[in-house]
Amino acid sequence: MDFSVVPANLQRMMRLLDVSPKLLAASIGMSERSLYRRFKDPGKFTLDELDKITRKYGISFDKL
Repeated sequence: MDFSVVPANLQRMMRLLDVSPKLLAASIGMSERSLYRRFKDPGKFTLDELDKITRKYGISFDKL
């Protein structure tokens, strides 16, 4: 899976749903700092983290 587009897609989703980075990070059980690290290096996102995001915010993996 190519994770390079994940940060931009997540940031777009956050704007559309009015979700702050702090709230997104908390909703998947990580610190805000860790979330920003993953934005810089998207390959570090785990499938479990992405799964939590898709379930919490009702989006599909293909939208990430």
